[in-house]
Amino acid sequence: MTSLQGLEPPLKSILHRERIAQLIAPLRRVRPRVPFFKLVAHRRPTLWTLYRGLLRNAPHPQVRWRVTTMFRQKRGETSPAATKAFLTRMHEWLDLFVRCKNGDDRLNSVMQRYGRMIAAKREKVQMMGILVNEFKWLDKLRNRPIMTGGYLRASYFNPPLPRLNPQPDKLSMMIRARRLARFRRVGRAQSFAEAMTLLRVERIFEDRLETTAKEFGQKFKSVFRPREAWAAPINVATAELNRSFAADEARKRMTYTPQMLETIKQARRNKIVNKRRERFNARTGFYSARIMARMRKGPPAPVLAMMTEEEKRDDATARSPSQTGYVRKVKQKLGMRVDPQGYDVEEGAPGNRERLELEAKKIEKYNEWKRGVAEKPDLS
Repeated sequence: MTSLQGLEPPLKSILHRERIAQLIAPLRRVRPRVPFFKLVAHRRPTLWTLYRGLLRNAPHPQVRWRVTTMFRQKRGETSPAATKAFLTRMHEWLDLFVRCKNGDDRLNSVMQRYGRMIAAKREKVQMMGILVNEFKWLDKLRNRPIMTGGYLRASYFNPPLPRLNPQPDKLSMMIRARRLARFRRVGRAQSFAEAMTLLRVERIFEDRLETTAKEFGQKFKSVFRPREAWAAPINVATAELNRSFAADEARKRMTYTPQMLETIKQARRNKIVNKRRERFNARTGFYSARIMARMRKGPPAPVLAMMTEEEKRDDATARSPSQTGYVRKVKQKLGMRVDPQGYDVEEGAPGNRERLELEAKKIEKYNEWKRGVAEKPDLS
């Protein structure tokens, strides 16, 4: 006991340590239990003193709008260092605004010029936003889904729908999400079936063990009692999965409504009409972007390397949709199928026949006059 008392520090040292602890305790960092942006000590001076002071003393409406925008952009800031730097900058702005309000001519002129710059910038951004929205709208119109006249058959993942080109992204993502969800459900169903098998095996083993214990006169306490309580959670989850599978089966058995079938058939008829009009326009001289792209194509590289210049020229000529004139002659030379009614196109559209006949008569009359002038002898 005496040796242990000799190891204790003296009373003077203990008192000195207590004095040092009392001096250091106020300097210890205290981490708040809530984030700084929820503290009243931060919110009240920021909103009621700094922000309201900036809006009240702003020397120009555009500068006031700029202050509001900057605070709105920094509303979600959670970094103490970044928030401190921003608030320091805003306090400097508040000092400048107060000086402007007190009659500093130089700062007033600077702020007026700054306000005009903000107004010009806002107008430019607004115009750019209008252009961007118009470009987005044009791109949406250019890539809008069009019914092709085909059928998107019903499956586990989608009801019966018309085939669209291009297929909407939302429809594709819906099918993908349902496919992944069904894959996960199948995996869960397999795991539940395995769990039920294990429970059944354990129950049989316990029954046999209980029978053996009775034969030897030993007491045995069953664990799988009541039997239904062990399988109840699995049965509930399996029933929920079965309802999901039943909903998938019902979706797969859905049929097209008469209205949707008529809409799809009408889209198919419209497609045929559009193709006929496109071919007729091509024969009358109007080439669409699709026809021009087809005309720019060529034979495969190995075939092109073996062709002569004349064959290359004939191949480029034969890619024209025309069925008359030199193009018709080249197509017949290459053994291509030519429309027997192709020469009818030279007479023009049915609505223009009368006008074209009048033009042809005028040209013929003018040519006869030129021939007469050329054949008249010179008597001078």
